[in-house]
Amino acid sequence: FLFNDKTLLDLTKLLLLTGMRQGEALALTSSDIREDRIRITKTWDKTVKKALPPKTKAGIGLYL
Repeated sequence: FLFNDKTLLDLTKLLLLTGMRQGEALALTSSDIREDRIRITKTWDKTVKKALPPKTKAGIGLYL
């Protein structure tokens, strides 16, 4: 996955407007995004380079 200027700008907006963590945003898939909600069910782990479940149940959430 390559980042371009538009992708980085969109990612930055998402992080700032929702308070979402970087790993949560990078692990999003199209099935996590609805018209009015974003469901967080996983986080991107940069050490193993794949999406993993959050460490705790509190890590699962919704952003409006």
